[in-house]
Amino acid sequence: MYHRRLSEEVEAALSALDAVDAAVAADARVVWSDLLDHSAREWPTQASVQQYCWRILREQYPSPERRWEMALVLARLLDRLGQPRYADIARGDTSRTLLYAEGASRWWSLYREALEQAGVQPADTDLVTWHEHPRPNELRIAQRIADTLEVVAVVGDLSINGLSRLSPKARRRRMTDAVLVTEDATGHALIDRIVDERLAQWSGESTARARLCGGLGSAVHVGDQPPVEVVRRLRGLLEIIGEGTDLTEDGYLPGPVVIELANRIWPGRFTDRAPFEQSIEPVLALRRLVMRLRLLRKYRGRLIPTVRAREVTDDTLSQLLVAELIRDDGGIGAAVGDVVLGRIVRDAAIGDEWGIARAARELVRSGVRADDFRVAEVEADDGDYRAELPTVHALIAELVALGAVDDTGRTTAGGTALASAALRYRLLHADIGS
Repeated sequence: MYHRRLSEEVEAALSALDAVDAAVAADARVVWSDLLDHSAREWPTQASVQQYCWRILREQYPSPERRWEMALVLARLLDRLGQPRYADIARGDTSRTLLYAEGASRWWSLYREALEQAGVQPADTDLVTWHEHPRPNELRIAQRIADTLEVVAVVGDLSINGLSRLSPKARRRRMTDAVLVTEDATGHALIDRIVDERLAQWSGESTARARLCGGLGSAVHVGDQPPVEVVRRLRGLLEIIGEGTDLTEDGYLPGPVVIELANRIWPGRFTDRAPFEQSIEPVLALRRLVMRLRLLRKYRGRLIPTVRAREVTDDTLSQLLVAELIRDDGGIGAAVGDVVLGRIVRDAAIGDEWGIARAARELVRSGVRADDFRVAEVEADDGDYRAELPTVHALIAELVALGAVDDTGRTTAGGTALASAALRYRLLHADIGS
């Protein structure tokens, strides 16, 4: 009955428009159908009207004049439906500016600014980065958040839980996260539903990625951060470096620091090695990883902590490791990471670097488009994967140094937790399958 009542209401409004101008009524029927196609419900909300008038119309109609004409038609229909606030969005100066904006970069800047000022768009947070074109389940969750934000925007009462003291952007982030961790009717957090949706998107990208994603569902639902043992090694290096240490002329850690680090993290393992960083690969890999995480940097022949390192806690160190373990370069670095993490979660040996390189090449090639920048870095598949091997070896060396993988290439308990968390992060933040 609810759906039928809405349909009758819209039909009555369209009939009224048709009595005045048949062409306008025909356009109104089109824009209403399109608007609902981009809404998660049978009735639009502020967020869906904004998206339609500020982005979708621009994508659908090449002519700025036609875009604006259709926005005004929508405004007339919304007036007929008793939605003057939404009608004002459709005919407003913001819609006109965005629909007439020249150049994609200028439009994007104005669009992001408009969303921030409107205050009802779910925010990108540490939990999730929203896809520009979400699939149905994710769209429904985003709309649920937008509904909450719209109520706040209309009522204007943000005194609860200290929200009134936050900036508008911080409020949106806080409220977005608050909705995401609530449970649906089945007892699952909404954020886990997005994980499921993204995993389905990844699987549908190609046969190669479908093979990678098979059986990962339960693993990526694990939200725990890596165990203390994995993070402890990063913390141990930071503590030994302290306020800084001089490097050798070749740019390596000095012998005494290498010995102290090896004895502290791998007691008794490297007593037969020369006290040089180059001769103890886990030490070298760990130091390079910490630099890649922007926790240490070289300065005038010294290795010193960054501002990020001075502020990091064990919790944020875990989050940083999960977020930046894999290079999100959209190319072979990310593909190698996805293949290795998938193998770790399945408790498969990862000593076969050649096989990992081959799988990573296949993964990248399967997602290549003719106009994609990645074409240049993925040549014809001739069975020679030596170009990928350094990337594979560097990642495995880092995982060994962290204690996520042992010397035989087998996964440790810490490695499984780290890989699960890193894959979950990739699903929620990487731009794959969007």
